[in-house]
Amino acid sequence: SETATNVLKTCLKLRETVDFRESMQSVIKDIRRQCGSERCSILLTDYENREYSLLCEDYNPDDPNQRPLDSFLTEEFYAVIDTWPRLINKSNCFTITNAKDMEEAHKIAPEWIDSLRDVGVKTLVIYPLRSDNKTIGYIWAGNFPVEKTLMIKETLGLTTFILSAEIANEQNVRKMKIMSSTDLLTGVYNRN
Repeated sequence: SETATNVLKTCLKLRETVDFRESMQSVIKDIRRQCGSERCSILLTDYENREYSLLCEDYNPDDPNQRPLDSFLTEEFYAVIDTWPRLINKSNCFTITNAKDMEEAHKIAPEWIDSLRDVGVKTLVIYPLRSDNKTIGYIWAGNFPVEKTLMIKETLGLTTFILSAEIANEQNVRKMKIMSSTDLLTGVYNRN
C-alpha cells in the first residue's frame, strides 16, 4: 500500500505545474526521499543519434561528496550508457546491493563500475524508460539502505511506466511544434 500511495503521489506531482522539467524535478526529488537514496536521476537517451541528456536529478545536499551529474557527463559517457542494456539484459532492471553484484557488473562494464566506486556508490537500482519498444532513458537510485531494495524496485518499477509515457508525450509534443512551425525541407519557419 505504501508503494501504491507513492506512485499515486508521483502521478499527482506530474500535474502540479505546466512546466515539464519543473514537475519532473519535483517527482525525482520525491522518489529519492521515498527510497532513502543519496541520488536519484533520469537520463534521456537517443540511441539512433547516439545522444543523451540529463532530464533531472536530486541528491543529498548534506553530503559534501555529492556533485551534479553534469560533471560526469562527457562525450565518453555514452560508452557507459551503451553497457546498460547488457547489464539489464532480459530483466526489467539492474540492481547492485553488495560487493558480489558489483564484481559481476564489473565484468560487463568495468569503466562504469570503477567510476561508481570512485564516487562511493555501494547500492544501485537502474530501470530503463521504454516507449514504443525503444529505450528513451533510464531512472536510477543510488546509495540506499539495502533493506529498502524491494520497496525501491517496486516504486521505480511502477513509476517507470508513468514517467515513460510522460516523457514520450513531451518529446512528441515538442516534435509536433517544430513540424508545425518549420518547413521540413528548408528548415525555415513556415507561415504557421
